Amino acid sequence: MPFYRLISKKELEYLVAKKCIEPSSESWFPYKAGEVICIFESNSPSEIFNKYCRAIGSHRQLKIDDTILVLELSNISKFEFDKSQAGWPESRVHLGPIPIEKVSVIAEATVSDNKHGRIEFSNLKIYQKPKLWRAEKNDFLQNNLVNDSESIENN
Repeated sequence: MPFYRLISKKELEYLVAKKCIEPSSESWFPYKAGEVICIFESNSPSEIFNKYCRAIGSHRQLKIDDTILVLELSNISKFEFDKSQAGWPESRVHLGPIPIEKVSVIAEATVSDNKHGRIEFSNLKIYQKPKLWRAEKNDFLQNNLVNDSESIENN
């Protein structure tokens, strides 16, 4: 089953600079700071987005017009079921960094509202082809989004 991570555009810039997703600087009991990366295991990136985008957007303190990205993680093996208090059934933790070569950007959504502390996103737009890492260009290959009529509704 594929693995996913939801991040902000600012986090993507950090990922590019470091050439990897680094373990969280926060501790999530029983895990220590710098030990794990929170990821999701699912056959549906849109389901993961719809279930968890608001919580992750709030945690990252996203504002109107900020973008959240859906990353797909390939060929990762050092993961386990999440033992933290989150209680999210698809949640897993990856032990140690994830190299940038194993990351592709597959979708995005923009914060459209943030009234009374409740973040709302525009429709999730899934790329026709994932944005793959290009080491020679030090960026992710740009691809077109699907048409708006094909985008996935944010529940």
